[in-house]
Amino acid sequence: MPRLNLPRPLDEAVEKLWGFASDRARHIREGQQLGDDEAELVVSVACAVSIFLVHRTRQVH
Repeated sequence: MPRLNLPRPLDEAVEKLWGFASDRARHIREGQQLGDDEAELVVSVACAVSIFLVHRTRQVH
């Protein structure tokens, strides 16, 4: 996620979360189910990272 310019190791955590979500999505198509807890985790972390990016952008401008 170089375009987000996240500090390390946050950049690696976001990349791994993306991989986790992508992996689960592939398995759902193969007949497995995604748990509500896993979906909530991914959405919650994505929300937190989004808020972090908004705050950081406001500080720069």
